Amino acid sequence: MQYHKPIDQHIDEMRATANQLVNYTFPRASKRTETDIDCLKQRQVIVDGYNVALHFSVSDHEKCRIESLEIVGVYVPFLPMYLVCKIASLFLGSCELKYAESFKKGRKVYMWTVAIDKRGCPIKMVSHNLDICAYEDFVFSYLESELL
Repeated sequence: MQYHKPIDQHIDEMRATANQLVNYTFPRASKRTETDIDCLKQRQVIVDGYNVALHFSVSDHEKCRIESLEIVGVYVPFLPMYLVCKIASLFLGSCELKYAESFKKGRKVYMWTVAIDKRGCPIKMVSHNLDICAYEDFVFSYLESELL
């Protein structure tokens, strides 16, 4: 059963899949095409005893790549923030992260993104709509969900 793989193995596999699917992801492909292949970019894993659904995507824009991660509790409406930050940092690192949240079918959706330049370095994105937040020593920019 794939649930019981180490989280690092899930991340490596999901990153490889997302990179293979860049040409089928908006803006290189239509939103419809991207929606059609969304199921290939997601899986359920167990992290610290929590069953979570993850969706990881990479999109290629002219000057950068955008890496996006969505985290949702499978059996619980909310997840502990330490867990959400842990998973985000394992996937995306800890520099220049953007965070937003919303609700879908009674569950909180934790959404993370980072812009990466062509050399693989995170890009600082300046916006007046972002608040700087921190959870313990994990710093990120928060985007109000009304602005999504």
